[in-house]
Amino acid sequence: MKNEIRVAANAAVEALIEGHVPGLVPVRVAKKDCYAIDTGMKDENGNTVFATVEVTVKNTEATKTSPAFDLDAAIAARAENDAKPKTEKKAKQDDPEAEAKRAKRNAEQEMVKDWCMVNLTDEPMTTTNIKAAIPELAEVSVMQVGTYLKNIAADNADKIKREVVKGKPYYSRA
Repeated sequence: MKNEIRVAANAAVEALIEGHVPGLVPVRVAKKDCYAIDTGMKDENGNTVFATVEVTVKNTEATKTSPAFDLDAAIAARAENDAKPKTEKKAKQDDPEAEAKRAKRNAEQEMVKDWCMVNLTDEPMTTTNIKAAIPELAEVSVMQVGTYLKNIAADNADKIKREVVKGKPYYSRA
């Protein structure tokens, strides 16, 4: 399919949608142009709930990277998916594995906090330096320690200073 046909088909569908859906707003999400629609609902915090609709003109012929669009196959796949029983996700509070992981992370963060309260000086330290200074964190990733430090600095801004220099965070006593 030539690009002119794809562009014309896309424009025709967008015009059709814009003419029939009230409150449709053209937006850009995740580097793609699409439309936002106010669902008329609010979440538990009172925020408006939006849905997005993306218009994509499908290939009429197979290319090197994707097959041609087959409407019958797409309808069958949707029917098959709709027929599958929907499984409810377990609440994380009821999952003992998730609870154990959460407790481990909380203990690790508390360990980092305790170390920072005692050992941080006016000399800035990187996440890697702080991780290396706490032997119990040998199995914890630097990124995870960085998350702990960011949380600790936010919660204890009067005691711990977080300064980002050239994209790298440094921690010291406030």
